[in-house]
Amino acid sequence: MAVAAIACNDSDEDGDDENSASSSSQSAPSLLVPASKMAEAAAAAPTPPCSLVQEERIVLDENFTTYDENLPGIQPISDPSLPISEGGAGGSDDVALRPMLSFRQSFSVTDNNTLWDLDPTPLYLDTPRLPLGSRREALLMRHFLENLAPAFDVGDPDRNFATTVPRNAATCPTLLAAVLIASSKHLRLISSGGEGDEEGCYYSVPPECLQYLVKASNECSVTVMDENLLAAAVLLRYVETVETPTPSLYALPLDMPTILTCQAPLLTPTGLHEAAFWAGLRQEIYLAAVHQKPVEVHLEYCSLDRSLITPVAATQEDEDAVWARRILLHLSDAMQHCFGYDKSVTTYNRLEQYSRRWMEARPKSFDPIFLERWPRLDGGEMGRNNESNNDGTAKRKIFPEILMLSNTAVAGLQYYHLTRILLTAHNPKVPRLGKRQKTAMQTVNDEIKNDVRILCGLAESISDVNPAHMASCMSIALAGDRFIRREEHCALRGILAKTSMAYGCPTSIV
Repeated sequence: MAVAAIACNDSDEDGDDENSASSSSQSAPSLLVPASKMAEAAAAAPTPPCSLVQEERIVLDENFTTYDENLPGIQPISDPSLPISEGGAGGSDDVALRPMLSFRQSFSVTDNNTLWDLDPTPLYLDTPRLPLGSRREALLMRHFLENLAPAFDVGDPDRNFATTVPRNAATCPTLLAAVLIASSKHLRLISSGGEGDEEGCYYSVPPECLQYLVKASNECSVTVMDENLLAAAVLLRYVETVETPTPSLYALPLDMPTILTCQAPLLTPTGLHEAAFWAGLRQEIYLAAVHQKPVEVHLEYCSLDRSLITPVAATQEDEDAVWARRILLHLSDAMQHCFGYDKSVTTYNRLEQYSRRWMEARPKSFDPIFLERWPRLDGGEMGRNNESNNDGTAKRKIFPEILMLSNTAVAGLQYYHLTRILLTAHNPKVPRLGKRQKTAMQTVNDEIKNDVRILCGLAESISDVNPAHMASCMSIALAGDRFIRREEHCALRGILAKTSMAYGCPTSIV
């Protein structure tokens, strides 16, 4: 049985901003900003609607600084008066983090003047900052490589987030800041079961380290945003969205959809720039699926590869990556159609035809090497490879076992079946009234549930929890309500729970 069957954010410029800019240009700001000035700026900043700042805030002392003039970049707060966090595992010297001053307390995300009053840290250092400044930074970096990087490297045979990002972070303070922030956020989430102390989860970062990202986002600048800044923006977007119902209310003013839209025409064929773009697009598609809204990255007029010809690739892994990215783009197009305003039958037919042709033209490496006979939930005979209960009766399995040659092929098939779910649910040819309506809707329901089971089965067949489960969560968000059996509900909820625990993916609204 074949698996196939189964926007630029412009800053508001009013009179006050012009006066502030004028006065700022008359006197060049000092490189070292007094802590008192940063404290005044933080105190004057308005509290966002969903503020993560706790009632008991850390008070900046007059002599307290969060940087070292001799070592630019990320500096840990080493005030011995701060209590040890209980969120981590291990001894007092382990990964457990001290509650640190969030960079959001150093400047206001709603008042860019505070940020622009600071001179930026150099975008690149002449000498790599190795070894890192503290054991804590090293542990956060290692945590990123072991736990977060694989999720960003889905479909990337070169594993750029696990290999290139750590190397480039040694000379790019902004990228290093993003890595430490993302790792700290993820560590706090998994250490506290998703209910982390937001005040202590961010690593201390001088706000000037992040100025380039804000500038690139506000100006929609394609010249400022290089591969390292794009990777940093993707990591901070992850921090912005994990387990947060309204992330845009308090995060850095980074318009990620606009950044990706601007970067799409400039993609290099390989390397971190391309890897960061695809990782960012996957994040936006995930959020769009969970919230059932159009993908805000506009790629209609970009010359990204949507063809169905065999690509010229050095290895089979590279060829698989090309096919997976093609169907990922198609998934984005399908979401634009299904959740957007273009409901034309012509567009639907074009999307349905491409989906079918992609499945027919896919390489042989996308075929499963083992496919379990389809499990039945009606108490009948199960597949010959299914386990049995103690009394000899067959266990009721929810998801089939589908073994693939590569995780990239798994990702590609998952994108394909996500597209099928969307196009099946929004098929304009399905009768809405009359005698045939009930039968047609039952067929639609069965096909969608079939695709959800395949998506979950592909992920479950790899391991207990892995990055492929994030695509499974997307399918559950789209069609989980169609499952009515108790054992189905338990299985789907189990996938949501363990994926959220492992990666911090926003699943609470599903």
